[in-house]
Amino acid sequence: MESIIGALKDTPIPTILVIAGIVFLLLAIAGQLAGRIVVAPERQRWAALIGGGLLAIGVALHVVPLVRVPSSPIERVPTFQPSPPPAKEPPPQPADKLPTPQPPPSTSKSPAQASTEEKEPNNDIPNAALITEGTVVQGSIATKEDRDVFTVRASSAKTRVILRKRFAAAVDVYDYAEKLVTSGSENEDRTVTLSFESTGGAIYYLVVKSSIGPLMPLGWLYHGDYQLTVRPE
Repeated sequence: MESIIGALKDTPIPTILVIAGIVFLLLAIAGQLAGRIVVAPERQRWAALIGGGLLAIGVALHVVPLVRVPSSPIERVPTFQPSPPPAKEPPPQPADKLPTPQPPPSTSKSPAQASTEEKEPNNDIPNAALITEGTVVQGSIATKEDRDVFTVRASSAKTRVILRKRFAAAVDVYDYAEKLVTSGSENEDRTVTLSFESTGGAIYYLVVKSSIGPLMPLGWLYHGDYQLTVRPE
């Protein structure tokens, strides 16, 4: 029995179908097989039909063998996205064309253009005229109530102020917070000169005015032209 099962295991299916069909046809015709397998007459017709069907199927499988195409997994081709071209770097500029670093904007309220001549209105700090160190500024005090206000940016730890005039005049120095730093005055044609401790880069205000007082002798002048100079010391 085991040998029969082994033989059937190694036999192709179309061959088995053909043999089975022949066996059923023999049973349908003879009614028995080897004297052991007997088919009743009323079932011989069914045996013939079954045998003919098996035989036809086995022959068909021999003629047209089944072709099994192995299914291969479909490879997903990744969608190619072209990468954007790298950004072009600007060509290096020659050293003589590089932009010059700009200093931070000044927080002072001084005008943008320095002057060498006093111009009205400049009677208060908001209207102070900008001057630069080392420049001689020409000015004039018209009345005893007149006053000229200037602003300057110090460049050293000590600054000197020189006022040349021919009338009784005074100079007051204020810091950026409008706090009095120092002052000086001289009568007639004596020069007012004073110095004060300053901070490099800081803004200071200078007020030139008449120094006339209630006890001023007759004949003294309280107005006139002057020259103002501010320089580092």
